[in-house]
This record gives sequence, structure tokens and C-alpha cells, in this order.
Amino acid sequence: MSSYSSFALVGAGTLGGPVLAALAGQTSAKVILLSRSASKTVPANVQVVQVPSYDDVPAVTATLRAHNVEVIVSTLNTAAILAQLPLADAAKQAGVKLFVPSEFGLSTEGASEGPWAEKNKIIEKLQSVGVPYLRIFTGLFIEFVPWAVNYSAKAKKLYVVGKSEGAVSVASIADIAGNIAHIFTHQPASALENQVLRIEGDRIPGFRSLGPLFGAEVVTVKAMEGELAYGGREQHADSRREMRSLSD
Repeated sequence: MSSYSSFALVGAGTLGGPVLAALAGQTSAKVILLSRSASKTVPANVQVVQVPSYDDVPAVTATLRAHNVEVIVSTLNTAAILAQLPLADAAKQAGVKLFVPSEFGLSTEGASEGPWAEKNKIIEKLQSVGVPYLRIFTGLFIEFVPWAVNYSAKAKKLYVVGKSEGAVSVASIADIAGNIAHIFTHQPASALENQVLRIEGDRIPGFRSLGPLFGAEVVTVKAMEGELAYGGREQHADSRREMRSLSD
């Protein structure tokens, strides 16, 4: 049984949608989706609550209070990480008991550059306003591994930087969502506040080992270019479909 009586999810995209469904399915607690748009498809027992902007601290605070929200789970994407700063203020003012910031990837502890540093800013903010937090690291989404090596199903090539022999933790989106819901239905609040949890579904012994799995040539490069030398949406979708079939 959950230690909390009410959850608010922020961000219902690639990970947020499955997390919302898992929370709604595994807990009897109230679950709402905090959204800037009212046109969202959600489980029948989830209420979509529209807010004008995540930056509107008074409006968000009032919404959180009206629904007696005890836990905020944020799955905002990388581009929206800093939108959690005003959410932290609203959480404090509304008396939220736990804030789960958008991590859900490789560990960002101690990072000082790029989006990883921005994620640390959120932790610093939560600490400064006094809102307990829970960081959840999952490694790479297994669905995105082909993208991480710029795998081309047509060319049968994947790209790695240097030796690329270090083990990599991965987890599927479904497993991550299920584990998040499980945490809140099986762990007491005291075990979650200001803690770091890690979810690992599997471990890849280095990206180079994916060559035989995909039947692809492994090309060594000094560095990836652009967004991992991303070759386009069609190629990415193709590689994700193949990865899912290999992991079934």
C-alpha cells in the first residue's frame, strides 16, 4: 500500500505516459496529470488538471493544494529540465512531501556541464527550499540504444567511440514505469526521502558487443557528430523497431 495518498505527474511523453498508467494501475491513491493542455488521453481513474504555465507558481501552488498532492513525479524532457525550478517553489508552498525530478538515465551526480548539470541545479533548488526528493537513475532506455550508436538497419552499421568496452546499464521504459509504481506501493516514505535509487534491467558489456547482436559492422570513430550523428527520424524508428524485436 502506498505511503502517499496523492500523486501529480508532470510530463506525459515517452516515459511519462507509461509511468502514469503504472501509477494509476498499481495504487489506489489519487493520481492527476498536471498539464498545460487539457487534451490528453489518460487512464479512466486519472484526472487531467490544466495549468497556464509551469512558471506560474501561484497557479500551480493552488492546483497542488486543491488536490492535496503529496508527491510530484516529473518526467519532463531534457529541453524542459529548468521548468522544474518554479515547480519546486510551488511544491514547497503547497506542502508537497516528495519531489521526484526528471532524471531517469545515467547518473548525473557531480555533473558540471550540459543538461546533466541542469539536473543537479534542480536538486540544489529542492535542497534550498526544503522539499524532500528522490533521484531515480535507470541507465539508458533500451529502446534508445540503437540511436546511441547511430545504428542503421539499412547499412547494417553501428558506431562506437574508441574502445567502447565499458559495461552500460539499460532498462526498458515499461520496466522503469513498473518499478516506479512498485517503489511507491512497497516502500515507506522514510526510505525514499532524499535518496538515490537505481533501476537496472540489463547490462550491455560495451557497445561494441552489439555488433553480433544486430549483425552489423562496428565502426570506430573519435567522436560522434551533432546529435550522435543522428541520421533522421525514419532511420531511428527503424532501429527502435528492430531493437524491440531483439529484446522480446
